[in-house]
Amino acid sequence: PSQPGKVAFTGREFEHRQVIHLVNFSGATSMKWRDSRGTQPEPAELKNLNLILDAGKTVNQIWIASPDRNGGIPETLDFVQTSGKVTFTVPGLKYWDMIVVEYQ
Repeated sequence: PSQPGKVAFTGREFEHRQVIHLVNFSGATSMKWRDSRGTQPEPAELKNLNLILDAGKTVNQIWIASPDRNGGIPETLDFVQTSGKVTFTVPGLKYWDMIVVEYQ
């Protein structure tokens, strides 16, 4: 569940891909999405987040997109898959990132 000071994640798996959303609540003073008074502090960008994902299938590609980076243009991420685990690095998380893991 989402908590102030933490990174929240949620995801959904499809037949040939998995979509993971990361939301940065570090420095958050409340969990309200709408900050109509402008009192929520801006989160610090988290850099080089090393993630490990359990993967029972062979991964073909991993990519990331975020409105906070490169105008939302997707970027391919390097990864290593061994023993049913996939390791990759998220270059940065400001507010929200979407990661897509594509399987063969």
